[in-house]
Amino acid sequence: MRYSGVNHRIRASLHCLAAGLMLMPIVLSAAAPGGAIALPAPDRILAVSDDMRRFLAEQVSDHAQSPLARQRLLMEAVFSQAGLDLTYDDSVTRTVSETFRDRRGNCLSFTLLYVALARELGLNVSYQEVSDSLWHRQGDTILKRAHINVLAHLSGRRHIVDFEPGLQFAAPRTRIVSEARALAHFYNNRGMELLLDGRVEEGVAWVRRATELDPRFVPAWSNLGVALRKSGRDSEAERAYRAALEMEPLNVQALSNLMSLMQRRQDADEAARLEKRLRQARRGDPYSQYEDGLAAERHGNLDQALRLFRRAVRLQPGDEMFHLAQFRVYYRLGDQRRAQEALVRAGELARAGPDSAIGRKFGLLGLTPPNPAPAAVAASRSVRVQELSPPRSTLTQRVF
Repeated sequence: MRYSGVNHRIRASLHCLAAGLMLMPIVLSAAAPGGAIALPAPDRILAVSDDMRRFLAEQVSDHAQSPLARQRLLMEAVFSQAGLDLTYDDSVTRTVSETFRDRRGNCLSFTLLYVALARELGLNVSYQEVSDSLWHRQGDTILKRAHINVLAHLSGRRHIVDFEPGLQFAAPRTRIVSEARALAHFYNNRGMELLLDGRVEEGVAWVRRATELDPRFVPAWSNLGVALRKSGRDSEAERAYRAALEMEPLNVQALSNLMSLMQRRQDADEAARLEKRLRQARRGDPYSQYEDGLAAERHGNLDQALRLFRRAVRLQPGDEMFHLAQFRVYYRLGDQRRAQEALVRAGELARAGPDSAIGRKFGLLGLTPPNPAPAAVAASRSVRVQELSPPRSTLTQRVF
């Protein structure tokens, strides 16, 4: 879901969030007015402690030698109550050692921990980005949810290890990424967390470090623009947005934020050019179609809303929120059969349950992921459109 229009707030991108005390070696990053800000070195983010090595010996390596057996025991050690029994917590993005210590983390924290432990055992694993579509608002910032998991390569076969397996139903598009990209996600997340906490200059330093680790990481460049703009450095923010657009000319996030900046400067010609590009970008973006559909639905334009939700489904049929949106409009139009079909399809995509990331989207609506039964339509009348439609805001991305 992405946003455009005249009165924007800020948009940012993150991958699975977290905060926490960081007592580790540091590197220095130049950060505007206050001088250099201390940042943890990348190798400390991924560091495996002696306690972690003892845990691996007790739980895995003393009991298995083959890669397949070690993989199975590692999964048990990480997920079972007798092992780490990790709990999902997206309040802050933790380092490997912090996740192990706290037994809590978001998908990025978990992925960093699992890859570090697996590689300590000699297993062949990779980081894998997964597309996802959940957005939420925090203050004047709209956060786009992204996701990351582990791809294990065993005996010529590939196995996905995911802290939130339900996301595989909603977002089947994946790609293997480098360790530099995974670390860039970490610095990007921490920067946005600090920014949202009002620690703007620290946020700038962390997100800038993400762009240094992976200069091709477009969301970090757009987020850097967000952070710089909040710091009052509009010229630097513009350069960051344009850097993102050089790599991805139709990036909705960067276009929207840059257009907002041009409007603030009262540069009407440039704002108009950007708005034209943004309309083109949004046309092929299912989340833009979804957001426009929500706006039409709020204003009672149900036929227009339905056309937009259908287009969103055509562009990305695997996102259950689009089917839920169709259900609401069909229901309000009195088309019970199509409403039932849309709700059942949404339930099929959300069948991972209410504790999964997908199930939590239903929770935002006050719904339980439905079973394919005729009673499902009558059970869902409490849908509230406004709960899914944040105001026009600055757009960012982060991993949850």
